[in-house]
Amino acid sequence: MVSRVMEWRDRLIEKGLDEEIADELVLGLPEQLASAEDVRALERRLERVEATLTGLQVEVARIDERLNAVERAVVELRDELRAMREEFNQAMQNERADRRTQFHVLVAIILAGLAANSGIVAALIALLD
Repeated sequence: MVSRVMEWRDRLIEKGLDEEIADELVLGLPEQLASAEDVRALERRLERVEATLTGLQVEVARIDERLNAVERAVVELRDELRAMREEFNQAMQNERADRRTQFHVLVAIILAGLAANSGIVAALIALLD
């Protein structure tokens, strides 16, 4: 159809019509020459494109909702991990404090034992003299 339109354009120019005017005259011809079936086919294509776009919009909305759900889950997991880390750090501090206390008690017992041992040795020496 386009070749026929171009032929008409060229014929108009050959007959002495200005190119711009010939272009304007033949510009709307394809639409006027299109059959009703061509128009219906174009409308069906347009409807299919619109249906596809609608389907894609629905799919995008589903994906967006899934992403929002994943984001919420990640935030919850991050908060849970932070809480676990804080609990672990607190447990480690408590363990260190307990070990220090046990070490101090052990040193005190050893010193008390050494002091008692010194006292016993001093008493034995005093008795033997």
